[in-house]
Amino acid sequence: MVQTRFEAQEAFLNQPIDGLAGLGPKTAEILHRMSIFSYGDLLKTLPRRYENSADLHIIEELEDGHEAAFIAEVAQIRAPRFASARQPLRCLLFDDSGQIEAVFFNQNYLKDRLSSGGPFLFFGRVRRNARRLQLQNPRFQMLTYDANGEIETFFSPIYPLSQGLKQSQMQRFLKNLIQACARRDAFPDYLPIEIERKYQLCSAAFAYEKIHYPRSAEELAIAKRRLIFEELFFMRYALAQMKRKNQSAAASCLCLSEEARAEFKASIRDLPFKLSEAQLRSLSEICKDMERSQAMTRLLQGDVGSGKTVVAALAMRYVALCGGQSALMAPTSILAEQHYHSICSYLGLKEDEIALITGQMKARERGRVEAGLASGQIKYLIGTQALTSERIQFNNLRLAVTDEQQRFGVLQRLKLGSDEAGRAHVLVMSATPIPRSLALILHGDLDLSILDRYPRKRQTIDTYTVGLNDRDTERVAQLGCRQIEAGGAVFYVCPVIEEQEDGDLISLTSFVERVKSLYPQYRVAFLHGGQKEVEKQETMRAFAAGDYQVLVSTSVVEVGIDVERANFMVIMNAERFGIAQMHQLRGRIGRGHLKSICILASDAPEDSRAFERMRSLCRSNDGFKLAERDLELRGQGDFFGTRQHGMPQFRIANLYENGDVLKLVNEAVDLIECGNLRLSEEAETRLDAGLKSYFVIDDPAAAL
Repeated sequence: MVQTRFEAQEAFLNQPIDGLAGLGPKTAEILHRMSIFSYGDLLKTLPRRYENSADLHIIEELEDGHEAAFIAEVAQIRAPRFASARQPLRCLLFDDSGQIEAVFFNQNYLKDRLSSGGPFLFFGRVRRNARRLQLQNPRFQMLTYDANGEIETFFSPIYPLSQGLKQSQMQRFLKNLIQACARRDAFPDYLPIEIERKYQLCSAAFAYEKIHYPRSAEELAIAKRRLIFEELFFMRYALAQMKRKNQSAAASCLCLSEEARAEFKASIRDLPFKLSEAQLRSLSEICKDMERSQAMTRLLQGDVGSGKTVVAALAMRYVALCGGQSALMAPTSILAEQHYHSICSYLGLKEDEIALITGQMKARERGRVEAGLASGQIKYLIGTQALTSERIQFNNLRLAVTDEQQRFGVLQRLKLGSDEAGRAHVLVMSATPIPRSLALILHGDLDLSILDRYPRKRQTIDTYTVGLNDRDTERVAQLGCRQIEAGGAVFYVCPVIEEQEDGDLISLTSFVERVKSLYPQYRVAFLHGGQKEVEKQETMRAFAAGDYQVLVSTSVVEVGIDVERANFMVIMNAERFGIAQMHQLRGRIGRGHLKSICILASDAPEDSRAFERMRSLCRSNDGFKLAERDLELRGQGDFFGTRQHGMPQFRIANLYENGDVLKLVNEAVDLIECGNLRLSEEAETRLDAGLKSYFVIDDPAAAL
């Protein structure tokens, strides 16, 4: 049977990497460790940056944390006296605008090259060491000039590597592969031609050739736009398919009788507080979804402390009054236990109708819970991922709730809702405010309910910045002591557990003793991710009960630690945390009636991006506004923990910087979904192949 052009492309790209010219067995093993198994995998291993001689800076313009290219001369070369010495080679680089130090580790042989004259073209990431800017192991070369006497421009790709692999090897492999793809017309071309034409996208061949070896900034921009569009398109298209499948999945229609409806209203009325308008609106949306015969898949999104748990509890109450069972899954045992106690309190439940199940349960207690679920006596089940065990068999599961859903991922969140008797309604909750511009791409398979208002009891948290010097640390501790005297409790958050080699970060192990000396009359506990689960739970119980007044922790307290009397938090080395994480941490206080204060301790310069992040926290308690601000300030990285298990990790797209492309992608997917953009049979084939190529599973809707 004769292969089509597309089938021939796929066959070539699926060839094992071992067959590439110049690539031996040992190198193939290294590439396998990098998840590069085929020609297609290698081709999609994109440069993480370029050494670009077109974008030159002067030394005065260099900023901490930025990659930069600049021309400089070399002075004051200081090399170790002996070749075997471990001290680095140091030299001073200068131009007319200023100076910067370059440090070369294990490269003393460069002394002669650096002494041979100059100026040189330097490339490297700028770091702040104490109060001086520094380059560590920068790359450099002599200047070259074109026929007009101008500095020659080039873009040299720099690829991610694994131990044992050199940059020059990776560059050679990609060059050989690109040439082979060009000869065979075998570049991966998954976008329908109708989409390429409508949105003026370059061909796949041009995109892959120029993303690896551009000759100008214009070529690079054109190639990037095509590949960014393609990545976002397949993510959005897959989620649209999942949503369509959700809407066609059958589930039990849950409708309250008149008597049950009166009882449900009484449950709302008997709460110890009045629900906010946002809570009532979201609860109404959830209940209406469950009244339909299609399975609900809804995201309940709200800021820290916006009252998601009580909405989930009432949704579970609604299901119980309809004769069904509900399950709520939390990412940690501590959070699961807190949900258990909160739901018992909100709904006034008896012990025989609600249960808590975690991985640490004793066999006898677990057996009792399993029997109660199978018989239908237990209507509410709270727990960790232990809920998804095959041993857990429900009698009539009708609602599956997942808290902090981004901790589980898009493919895990529906597993709990799968039941032999049919699909349960699915509600996922997140305390991670996300700008609406990103919601479609991250939660495109879900309907959205937003808690955009705080409950009335929620306290505003005053936030301030201080330095890390001893005087400021002591002043902060005096303020902390006053909070404890008023009935409060204190959190200290450290960025790391153990001391690091560079010594710049305050570690938990070293800081605990310092805190004990600052609070001599109070009991101090510590908590970190390296402890056993039982030990962590016991520490949190004791802190919540008032046995300890001060808790020194890592960011492990970021999610779900609810201590009502906690009203004072100090985040050490705050410059090392993003806006999102600091806001989540700050959300651990301000849950009671006491005035709450958060201190961001850092020595970051006032003109730095890190200080701007902290300033944003001081100005606002609104998570959605902070999300927008984070969007402005962030570069590459995870935005509010948005990486999803089972979904593709973007190679080139950036959800925060590519909002203009994202709008076009949403439009394109909507056109296909509503049938206004008709695709050929070949285009449909390409779309199916593209989904399989971009996803780590064959069928992105398999979890449904």
